[in-house]
Amino acid sequence: MLNELAVAKPRHWTGANALGSIAGTLRMGTGQFFAHFDEDNDGTVAVSETVIPGLADHLTMPHSHIGMLFADDVAKQVAAFLREGRFQRP
Repeated sequence: MLNELAVAKPRHWTGANALGSIAGTLRMGTGQFFAHFDEDNDGTVAVSETVIPGLADHLTMPHSHIGMLFADDVAKQVAAFLREGRFQRP
């Protein structure tokens, strides 16, 4: 199983439902102690890791990985995506 996790596989969303992804850009989290990021990240996941072909929409927000769970603006974006199939833009 660890070998499967270590080997990068091509990813592409082909599901019947639209898929959206929100990435945080506030670099706070335990990931910074275990990995070095050379790109925007939320302290745990790099923004580039949240983008896969086939996404209906992708959005970055100024929150940490855990912070997104408690952020009102993230919840509003999730609701917008579930209603409209895309995130709201200013």
